[in-house]
Amino acid sequence: MKPRLLVLRSGEGAFSADLAPEFDVMEKRTHDLESLAPEAPAGRFDLVLFTSAAAVARFLAREDLSALLSGWTDVHAVGPATAEVLRRRGFSTVREAGGSARSLLESLPTQLGGARVLLPRGEDADDELPRGLAARGAQVVPVTLYRKTPVPREAALDEEIAIRPPAVFFATSPSAARWFFESAAPGSARRLLGTPAIALGEPTEAALLSYGVKRVEIARPPTFPAAARLAARLAAAGSPA
Repeated sequence: MKPRLLVLRSGEGAFSADLAPEFDVMEKRTHDLESLAPEAPAGRFDLVLFTSAAAVARFLAREDLSALLSGWTDVHAVGPATAEVLRRRGFSTVREAGGSARSLLESLPTQLGGARVLLPRGEDADDELPRGLAARGAQVVPVTLYRKTPVPREAALDEEIAIRPPAVFFATSPSAARWFFESAAPGSARRLLGTPAIALGEPTEAALLSYGVKRVEIARPPTFPAAARLAARLAAAGSPA
């Protein structure tokens, strides 16, 4: 019998079982994404920083927002998954960071005095990126394009974990980690605390560790295929000789 990989996914892109053929993949979608309708900001911007693929899709779907990028070549993405969505939409020179607000800040100039920075993002985004940009002198204009709404938890999830515990679990975001641990039955929570976990970046790693997960590894690069490869290594390391 294949070992089980539990995927807790808060975003819109599904984790394909084809990425991890050595596993029985059990994917649980933790949130719906509700599109918001912010007013388009006026004026020109020196930088635009996309923090998620969901933000890209919603930004480019609106003519009033996408018009802000007319003729633009200097577009930045938080990580490779977001950058790939932009490239598919024609932004061939997009610059990608390592998958976190910290890595995006590290890829930008240390002095941004007077620069106007457009920041399309989700409602649950933390303040690390705008705070870091403001500290460098930038004028940050956030555009909040969606919010995450928790999906009702299936009553059978705790029983599924008890009957057939995962060998590895993967939380795609801090909100996905919260969704599980803040409503899990004590037995299934204890089970995952001792199960190797995968995160796509430091914020999710920190969230998992805050709940007491004993081992968290970060997939590098921060993509689903990299997470699948890491899951295979973790499961093999935990298998009896």
